[in-house]
Amino acid sequence: MIMPIGEFSKLCAVPITTLRFWDKKGLLAPSHINKQSGYRFYDTDLLEQVQTITALQRCGLSIAEIKRCITPVADMEIYATRLFELKRARQRLEEAIRNINFYLEDAAGHSAVVLKSIPEMQYLSSRRRFSDAYEMHKELARIVDYIIQRKIISQQPFQTIGIYRDIGFKTADFEYECLVRAKAVPRDCPYTLKTLPSVETAATIIYIGNYDVPHNYHSLLTAWIEQHGYIVCGPTRIWFVTDPYDGRTEEGRNVSELQIPVERKD
Repeated sequence: MIMPIGEFSKLCAVPITTLRFWDKKGLLAPSHINKQSGYRFYDTDLLEQVQTITALQRCGLSIAEIKRCITPVADMEIYATRLFELKRARQRLEEAIRNINFYLEDAAGHSAVVLKSIPEMQYLSSRRRFSDAYEMHKELARIVDYIIQRKIISQQPFQTIGIYRDIGFKTADFEYECLVRAKAVPRDCPYTLKTLPSVETAATIIYIGNYDVPHNYHSLLTAWIEQHGYIVCGPTRIWFVTDPYDGRTEEGRNVSELQIPVERKD
């Protein structure tokens, strides 16, 4: 059934200006145009295409992408790419919702736990047992000194991370991996250049004080993980946000972030 653009606009609930715009962009051509008056006429068979265009716009596709999707041979890669983007966006929104709910529950802000993803990075690594935290920090300082002396490409300020390889959060006689961000090390390097894999979701909490994060922060974080339906799926990390070895940070004001990889319980 053929009808004028005004009637078709009402039938499909799409403004006349939008129908004209779609025609101009090659998305939806009228079934007939009166050569004398220039009036556009549309067949009701076009309603299905209108619904498709509207749905794809709501999915966030551009005009150019929609044109590639409504051809006889649709570009399926566009659907796959957009689906991936939407899933990532949903994950970020779910993280934001969980964090907002947490802050609502803990309005005083005494335990600001944040869920975040951690990207893959390259580090110089030294992994062994340490008698105490002091020895561990000396090892991190040695790696930083080596990077400076050998002029190895790194990130400034030096990004240092520690990973507890023993189960738990020990302060004495523990296996620990000291890591400092670096690239392209010499062949005779006494440390191992390794890629630290990304973490999809980590429960994190910031501590401001001395270099060593207190044990109660680890207890607080593990309790939060259990209460919010997560399980631990990787070793505990400490990211020393401020450089512990630059001598600039005021005593007792070092910033560290405790990180525990987590996943949802089945």
